[in-house]
Amino acid sequence: MTEWIRFNYKQDTGLLGTLVGDYVDEYEGNLFETQKPTGRRIPINEVQLQAPLEPHSIYALWNNFHERAEKEEQTIPDVPLYFMKPLTSVIGPDQTIYRPKGHKGRVIFEAETRCCYRFKMQRNKRVRSW
Repeated sequence: MTEWIRFNYKQDTGLLGTLVGDYVDEYEGNLFETQKPTGRRIPINEVQLQAPLEPHSIYALWNNFHERAEKEEQTIPDVPLYFMKPLTSVIGPDQTIYRPKGHKGRVIFEAETRCCYRFKMQRNKRVRSW
């Protein structure tokens, strides 16, 4: 299976490539449409890996973890509760997590899997009816 990655190399950022052993083969194009090899092969230790995708928005579901709600003695709502996260909350491997400026309280670090939709969702009956 092909392992697609996003990476930075020297002054170039947001590049597309595949992992091949200890090397990255660079591609032109984007992950969802067409990709064309550039012919450039770069040692993996010379690139900085990025998050796999650049999100345009992040919506999260709060009440998908009922055990946590019970532990914190919170009632589970009848309808889903959503919230937004800043785009800066998505980072790549080995990148630094920064505490928000001026925030003196607790910071909770989470690693989660996200669903990415290629097409704009609008007036989706299934989502609205939930």
